[in-house]
Amino acid sequence: EQLQQEGSAHVGKPTIFVSRSTQLPTAVLVEALQSHVEHRADTAQPHFWVHEFCMRTPTGEGPGDLTWLRATVGVIRHTLLVLDESPGKSAIPTLDSVRCCYELYHTARSGGRLSLAMPPEQQAAFEAALQDNFGGMQMAFSRVNLGGSSPRTDNTEQRLLTELRAEPG
Repeated sequence: EQLQQEGSAHVGKPTIFVSRSTQLPTAVLVEALQSHVEHRADTAQPHFWVHEFCMRTPTGEGPGDLTWLRATVGVIRHTLLVLDESPGKSAIPTLDSVRCCYELYHTARSGGRLSLAMPPEQQAAFEAALQDNFGGMQMAFSRVNLGGSSPRTDNTEQRLLTELRAEPG
């Protein structure tokens, strides 16, 4: 807010919601965002909303975190999914994140646009895997499992899963 009040060109109304695994290193996030900016057709300067998704128990006053998240994704209407996976792996960890899938679902539900970003070296490997081993990529996507009994599933993830299961489709 202070930078915006000072007239900085580096802050503004968010135009892209960034969805990422909480395990994603900051350096990889920055590299992926930089690559996205350099390769996009739109010449307007993007403003990213990097949501840390701090889930808190609602106090009963005002909307809860899930309501704010749905509203944010719906208003921005463009989600950038940042991947940090080697396509040779047997699974795609970002998509095993309940939170990321929740954000993607609400992007689609709001009629928003979805883009993918990753560091350049991984993007080249990802594109090669799509061309050379599409079956392997299909297998990796087919292994996404949000409903399994994972020891990492916490109360927040259970809330997200409950809401997703209550939705049609």
